[in-house]
Amino acid sequence: MAGRTTRANVTTPFILPGEGLLAGTVTVTGAPPGFSEPTALSACQVGGGTCETFFGYGGNTITLLLATGQWNVNGFYLVSPFNNAVAGPEQTVTISGGKVTAVALTVPYQVLGTAAGTIHVTGAQGRVPITAYTVLACPASSPWTGGFTPPQCVNEFSGPGGFGFGGPGLAVPSRMGRASSHAVARTPFNLYQLPTLTSGPWILYPGYRTVFGAYTDPSGTTVDITAGQTTTSKLAVPYQTPSVGVVEGKVVVIGAPISGGFQSGVRACSAPPTGTSCPIAQEAYNQSSNLYQLVLQPGTWWVSGFVDVFGIGAGVNESTTQPVVVTVTPGSRTTENFTVKVAVP
Repeated sequence: MAGRTTRANVTTPFILPGEGLLAGTVTVTGAPPGFSEPTALSACQVGGGTCETFFGYGGNTITLLLATGQWNVNGFYLVSPFNNAVAGPEQTVTISGGKVTAVALTVPYQVLGTAAGTIHVTGAQGRVPITAYTVLACPASSPWTGGFTPPQCVNEFSGPGGFGFGGPGLAVPSRMGRASSHAVARTPFNLYQLPTLTSGPWILYPGYRTVFGAYTDPSGTTVDITAGQTTTSKLAVPYQTPSVGVVEGKVVVIGAPISGGFQSGVRACSAPPTGTSCPIAQEAYNQSSNLYQLVLQPGTWWVSGFVDVFGIGAGVNESTTQPVVVTVTPGSRTTENFTVKVAVP
C-alpha cells in the first residue's frame, strides 16, 4: 500500500565457479652457487590439450586460474642464452571450482651437454649465396614435424649479420619450455654450437637461408648428448631450387622531412594499381643504405616505389612512383631502382 514499507527475504543458491586456483612453488635442487635462472610452472589439462604456463622466481608461489578437472603440472627452469627448458617430474592434480590447490614442484639441476659441428649445403647451388646457416634441435621425444616449432626445441642461426637474440623461432612457453633464436657471428659461418642440451637423444635439423627464403631439412640427424661433453657432427642439407623470385634495388627519397618521420620501400601489385586498389599487394621496406629486397611469386607484377610521411596534415601522406612492370620467374633476381619525391599535401 502507498506510504508503507514491505520487507521481503530474497535468497539465491551459490553457483560454484567453474575454475579453481593452482598455487605452486618451483624449487631447483642441486644447483651450484650463484644459480639464478628463471623458473616456471606449466599445467596441461588431462585429455584436453590445453596448456597454461606462468613464469616466476625460484621458491616463490606461482598461481594459475584453471578449469576444474585433472591437470598434469611440472616445473622447469630456463637456461641461458637460448632459454630452453630443463623440466622436472610431472604431477597430476585435481582442480576444484572455487578452491585453491597447492602443489610443490622440484626440478633437479642438470649438467648440460653441447652439440657442435658444421653445416654443408649439397647439390646444385649455382651462384646463390648462403646468407645464414640454421640448426633446429629438438629432443627425440618431441620431434619437429614441420610448421610449428615445438617449444622444447632450440634454434640457432649464424651468418654475417652479427650477434644477437630473438627473431624467428621464438615460441610461447608451454608444457616443457620455449624455443629461442640465437645469432652467432663466426667465421666460417657454417659452424653451429648448441651448449644447452639435456642428456639423451636429440634430432638436429640443419637449414640455410638465401635471398629467396629459408629451408630446413625435415629428416634431421639424431645425436646422443652427454652431460658435460660436446658431441660433434657434420650436418648436410640438400639445396632446394627456388620457387620464387626477388626484385631488389634502392629507393631514394627526395624532399623527406629532416627530422625523420617517414618510411620508404616498394609495393608490388598483381594488376595495374589504381588510386584505391593494389591487387595482392606485397611490400618491402628500405633497409640499410636505402636498399630493399622483395620476394614475389612467379608472374607479372607492377612494382612502385613509395614513401609514407607521418605527421603531415591528417594521417599519413604517401607519395609513389609510376609502376614498373616486372616479370618474375623461379630463381630470378631483378634490379629496379626508384626515386620518390615527397608530395606536399
